[in-house]
Amino acid sequence: MRSRSPLKTGKLRKDLPHVILDFNKKYGNPMRPVLAVVEGKDEDYYRPRLSGLTRGCEINFIDANGKDNVIDLHEHLKISCDAYDVDRYVLFADRDYDAIRTDARLYVTNRHSVENFYTCPESFKNLIANKFNLNLEGREDELRIVVDRYISWVSYVSKETLQFSAWLFWQLTEAPKVDGKPPRLNLNGLNLSTLFEIKFDDKSEISIVKKFDINKSKDIFPYSAENNFQRIFEIMSEIDGQDFFFYFRGKFILEMYMVILENLKIDSRREKPNIFRGKCKTSLTWSSQILAELSSFAETPICLSNFLRKSFP
Repeated sequence: MRSRSPLKTGKLRKDLPHVILDFNKKYGNPMRPVLAVVEGKDEDYYRPRLSGLTRGCEINFIDANGKDNVIDLHEHLKISCDAYDVDRYVLFADRDYDAIRTDARLYVTNRHSVENFYTCPESFKNLIANKFNLNLEGREDELRIVVDRYISWVSYVSKETLQFSAWLFWQLTEAPKVDGKPPRLNLNGLNLSTLFEIKFDDKSEISIVKKFDINKSKDIFPYSAENNFQRIFEIMSEIDGQDFFFYFRGKFILEMYMVILENLKIDSRREKPNIFRGKCKTSLTWSSQILAELSSFAETPICLSNFLRKSFP
């Protein structure tokens, strides 16, 4: 491995130079850390999966402040390949609704986003078994019942939000431009509860209050394109029955996940629980470090494991 100096940046996206400056500054560290570039707050997921692969090198994470910056930085690094040692950096991006694929040094999630890895049934099973003590001998049937309930709740949410999912896919991938620009949906600051309020009653039965109406979509999304209802309904048919954890927006599905976990915590404290066989303690805590706590139970897809092994042989 030879030491090189990064090239100076040329003409770039106006919001990218600070990312390259941060990258170059950390790349120039004499301790020669491995740099991991993520879209935002994804360090909690990727750090434990990188640990142990970098041969003792320190791992420095860089928040690129958005997917576009990750992709543009990746292109910049490829163009400037003579300036950087490829075994000293790796980049991570969410697939979202784009057609981008995993490339050398760039991993693209095989689900909608990294949040979807936290919430799939196997991840839920691992979490519940550990945090609600359902991994003890004799509680296997109880664990299966809780997982089955989770899958049924998710199935209900997927059906109730299907029209919105199709509408969102169309707006982001096929909709015509608005005033010469792609539709502006401002999703980053939007919570699922603004669109759908998920509730549980005293018997732990789930229901949804729909706040999104496709006929009044501009009430919530004033800069969206005019709806092509025929195409949106076609997309509904195309995604109906698909894996909810594959296509549903990750930040929304994580919000749903937290509501479900809160319901389970409440149920576990009841004298006569609806889901658990009896009152039980949980070690699951709600704090600013909740994603770090959930990360150890999250799915690590084979494609990510293969990518990391190939990146750090």
